[in-house]
Amino acid sequence: MKSTNAVNISMNVQDITDATDYGLIITGITSSSGMLYYEIPVFKARYRVSYSTICRNIERVRRRRDARNYFVKVGGKNYVSCGIITNRKKHTVHFKNEEYRQWLQCYHWDLVGTVAFENKYPMLSVKKRMDKLFERLKRTYYDKPLVFVYACEPNPSGDGGYHGHFMVGYQDELAFSEVKSIIENSLRAGKNENRAITDIKEYRYQEDYIGYVVGKMEKEHDGFEFLTSNFIN
Repeated sequence: MKSTNAVNISMNVQDITDATDYGLIITGITSSSGMLYYEIPVFKARYRVSYSTICRNIERVRRRRDARNYFVKVGGKNYVSCGIITNRKKHTVHFKNEEYRQWLQCYHWDLVGTVAFENKYPMLSVKKRMDKLFERLKRTYYDKPLVFVYACEPNPSGDGGYHGHFMVGYQDELAFSEVKSIIENSLRAGKNENRAITDIKEYRYQEDYIGYVVGKMEKEHDGFEFLTSNFIN
């Protein structure tokens, strides 16, 4: 008699051929890169997303070159990652740290940065500057897919002010130096604005900047935002 035990298995997604040889019911898969995939009924219960929404989003990403970030097919059955959830907060609000990290990992990132301010800035003012920055990127690259996430953090000096950390993904062939220049110009102080000090560099997966940003989001629940433009997820 075949076993009916349900398991979460760890395997290299690239090498999956037939994971049901031993009669196991696979409820989850962990890829060699650490990405977690769930059987759809398990995912529905865990994240409170409808079956129709999951299937609709699978169809949206099926032909994308990064489709593997969102779902994999094993033994004729689809398994989905956190990335299949849209960026509506009603869905992601239930995420814990690792789940948020997994979700952000599904996106393509190109640039990371930190912005501090010469004088004390409250969190709301930092958020306004971050939102203004994204609006500038949207105007400049109005026809390009963009993803942007930021998180505010209290200044280490303990002066009551805040600074921001952010990541940008442009999903297209854009010059890093050009995008960096636009960001620096956008954050440059206007009339009656606080002078910004920026540190911007190319995103490198090995440095786990996603984990760093998620850690800041966990500490300041009202101090982060995820924004997109021309991006279908």
